[in-house]
Amino acid sequence: IIIVSWNVKEKLRDNLRAIYESQNVNFEIFVVDNNSRDGSAAMVKKEYPQFTFHHNSKWETNNILASLLFAEPVMDGGFVSTYSDIIFIPEILKKLVESPHDITIAADSKWRERYKDRSQHPMDDAEKVALKNNRIIKISRKIPNEVADGEFIGLAKFSPKGAQKFIEYYHKSKQKYKDKPFQGNSTFRKAYLIDLFQEMLEQGEEI
Repeated sequence: IIIVSWNVKEKLRDNLRAIYESQNVNFEIFVVDNNSRDGSAAMVKKEYPQFTFHHNSKWETNNILASLLFAEPVMDGGFVSTYSDIIFIPEILKKLVESPHDITIAADSKWRERYKDRSQHPMDDAEKVALKNNRIIKISRKIPNEVADGEFIGLAKFSPKGAQKFIEYYHKSKQKYKDKPFQGNSTFRKAYLIDLFQEMLEQGEEI
């Protein structure tokens, strides 16, 4: 399980607790920290010394996607990735791991209800998904709120084959775009995870 973290110590702690409470899920943890200033790194090293910890030394010039790829050496056998600032029940992780598909993401279909009392994260900034026959056909913040089928919660599972495809698309896109705009970002280095998902969808891959 690969976790990308930045300044969310308490949510990260809750996230790790949910992972440990997930029954029948065998895992190793790889944490990539983007120069957190809230003690997240110290908490992980103290409370979970068995985890592999990596500091993203290029955090000022890249984004979530590049941070995730710091863990590329452990991706070959398949992996689960998660944002550090989400809270999920253990059953979600178990269901995700049991998915037979090569790339599976977790999306919240009741996301609009959860935004009613939120003020710091507007709905327009949500990483929304559009579905057809239970398959993702688009994943983007630009999907109109009223037609989105759900919000990507930041949790995704890759089989060994899915991991291989994901890595291949990352390096192919990195070589092609380099410092050029990519999926609405100023450069590829500033891309989010959902941007590579969208690139894969546009090339005919299934998620």
